[in-house]
Amino acid sequence: MRVRCAAPLAAPPIENAAVWIAEGRIRAVGPWPELKDAVPGKPEDLGEALLLPAFLNAHCHLEYTDFADRFRERPRGFVDWIERMIAAKRARSLEDARRARRRGARMLLQSGVARALDIVTDAALAETDSDTSPLRVASFLECLAPSPGEREKAELARIDKAAPLLQTGRIAGLSPHAPYSAAPGLIRRCAQLAAALGLPLSIHAAESREEWEMFARAEGPLYQWLQARGRPMDDCGGATPIRRLAELGALGPRTWIAHANCLDEGDVGLLARSGATVVHCPRSHAYFGHPPFPLEKLRCGGVPVCLGTDSLAGTAAEEAFPKLDLFAELAACAREFPGLGKEEIVRMATVEPARAGGWAGQAGELRPGAVADLAAIPFRGAPAEAFEAIVAHRGPVLRMMLQGEWIDV
Repeated sequence: MRVRCAAPLAAPPIENAAVWIAEGRIRAVGPWPELKDAVPGKPEDLGEALLLPAFLNAHCHLEYTDFADRFRERPRGFVDWIERMIAAKRARSLEDARRARRRGARMLLQSGVARALDIVTDAALAETDSDTSPLRVASFLECLAPSPGEREKAELARIDKAAPLLQTGRIAGLSPHAPYSAAPGLIRRCAQLAAALGLPLSIHAAESREEWEMFARAEGPLYQWLQARGRPMDDCGGATPIRRLAELGALGPRTWIAHANCLDEGDVGLLARSGATVVHCPRSHAYFGHPPFPLEKLRCGGVPVCLGTDSLAGTAAEEAFPKLDLFAELAACAREFPGLGKEEIVRMATVEPARAGGWAGQAGELRPGAVADLAAIPFRGAPAEAFEAIVAHRGPVLRMMLQGEWIDV
């Protein structure tokens, strides 16, 4: 195909570009004059457009897509949000969750996403891809039991029951929810099973001031709320949430840490040495008013940082028609870090998650051999303006290709 401009990420933007695709993969990328005689048949001309690799959403909860209206009012604090989330989850059915996943998947496709790491609360949601097709979803089974006892035993039994789905890849990994909401034994078991099966973990950690206070100082609203509900608090005081995860064996090169807003220097070192990846969700971060995201500390420490959308239960406050939208996350990241280069921001939604997920060279770039997952947006500028245009884009993509086939968005 021919296009005004292509942003391969594997190379600088190309003006008057050609992309040769065969059998669902990219065969060649380069200037049209150099490739026009090599591309067989009559190539499609996309005209005034910019072609880019499809995004990878490194953290989302598709099943909460229909919760947007319940969370328009900003929470009074993190505990207030948790209570509202518990009530919302109790009020919905499995079919409600399936319907929400379908809507969420369509939103992501419209915003140029080809792959998503999605947290599911029920293994049944991961047993079929009909909810999210053609979006390629890596489902992580959420495990949640704040206290040892019957609830934890039930969660451990649920993990064992899901083992066939884990072994066959129908469930991509496990997600012990967070250090405050998954008992130490549950986190340790998830980490051990994931390591034995060679699977990734996705964990919310160091998200809020309240969580940090709970573990580092054994105080604060979250500490008091959980203590009143019978959670043993002997793991609190003297260590950060990240250090607790390290002690439980839950940090490693296949661990995705969602949020990581509250870190000290020791935490950055632990994350870097473990090889874990951090996922920043800019609109969710703004919704909660969390402490400033420590992007520079993480980057200087050698910790990979990717972007995710999180859920519409935590981004909906100021939007008339809330949507899961990775372009909106890019824009929010640019506002949050005005000194950060636009190409670096785009790489946080393409190259970095592909590398962290084990898809380097196969996704997140336009290069020979990569899967032909592409997005096109309107563009009339020069190549030097390509990344600025990507970050500034609003609305659905112009065209979307998955595995070499154009899809309806």
